Amino acid sequence: MKNIKDINFSKNIKLTLRNIRVHINSNQKLKKSISEFKKIAIILVSVFFILTLWANRINLYPENILLWAENSVKSISFGSHFPVQIQGEKIITENLQLHDQYIIALSDSYFNVFSKKGKLIQSEKHNFSNPNLKSAGLRHIIFDRGGKSFRISSNTRTLYASETEHNILTASIASDGTYAVVTQSPRYLAELHVYSTSNTLKFKIPFADYYITNIEINSSNGEIALSGISAYNGDIVSNVYIVDNASKTIKSQFELPDNMVTDIKYFANGNIVAIGDKYSAFINPKTKSVVKKDYENKILKFYDFDRAGTLCMCISSSANESSRDTIIKLDDKAEEILKIETDQSFNDIILKGEKVVGITKNKIFSYNMWGFCEGYIDTYKFYRKILPSKGSKVYALNSCEISKIKLSGFKSNN
Repeated sequence: MKNIKDINFSKNIKLTLRNIRVHINSNQKLKKSISEFKKIAIILVSVFFILTLWANRINLYPENILLWAENSVKSISFGSHFPVQIQGEKIITENLQLHDQYIIALSDSYFNVFSKKGKLIQSEKHNFSNPNLKSAGLRHIIFDRGGKSFRISSNTRTLYASETEHNILTASIASDGTYAVVTQSPRYLAELHVYSTSNTLKFKIPFADYYITNIEINSSNGEIALSGISAYNGDIVSNVYIVDNASKTIKSQFELPDNMVTDIKYFANGNIVAIGDKYSAFINPKTKSVVKKDYENKILKFYDFDRAGTLCMCISSSANESSRDTIIKLDDKAEEILKIETDQSFNDIILKGEKVVGITKNKIFSYNMWGFCEGYIDTYKFYRKILPSKGSKVYALNSCEISKIKLSGFKSNN
């Protein structure tokens, strides 16, 4: 007969061996779980990396890398150069733009590009009678509306210059370097010409019913949106065309009655906003839906646009200096994000993050994301236009001079 101690010892041995096996199995499962987690993490990181490369594929083109390198080298500067003077005698506010913190300025006689510190990195003279500017990515197209000359430029140099057979109505350029020029035509009201990055004609489309006034290229897929105007029973009628770059045909169009479209923009998701004198039309090319946002019988003074999905408009009952302006923020589906009733008459407004900044003849006002006025600062100069800068600063245009103003020390507006 076995001793009780021997029996207990045997049980303890078995229990210990069982615990060891359980511990070994647990460690094996843990190692397997860690290994599987590592594999999943590697897959997720790889997918993120591939998606990032795909989203930035245009910037990774060899010619774009070269342009980026030229920009970076020529922009090297120590200290601020502001205020800076735009070459020429006058500049319209539409021809002063900001792209990737480069200030792009097309005056009546010069094309200037400044770095974010105010260093002049390009100065090209032109003889356009009616100069116009469109920019995308690292390139810009400047053209003579009503004339025949146009140029493709980077931030540092002229890449290509040419003339059209007939007078230019409008033009646009995409981030990859493809561009489009709309001209008059002896047989039609207008004709679209689309060119490759090597400046060869890809295709052209005539327009017989509407006089084309605006064009925008969606850099993501090469799709082209154009707006044209016509007259019907004494009223202005606008029409938006969507051109498919692959099939080289008009795939859809949207009539916008009793409205004169003055600009057209692509949001990042592919939706379009056609900004007119009576209302803005938000178009979804996929569903072919149109949502109109009218101006409540008021005047659209100016607007700021963010491709991520925001249109900010300043509307007023009159265009004089005593008007009380209303600021409205809309998303890419025409849903109202914010409405601010102000006591001011603005010369310009901009989106700055979640805030809205507006400039009057002698003050800059800031409104937070909820629409409350944070106060104002005195400018002591008459500024016609402002552009957002990094941090708590803005660029401001006075005649042909650009200043950099810090948004701090706001005074109460009560």
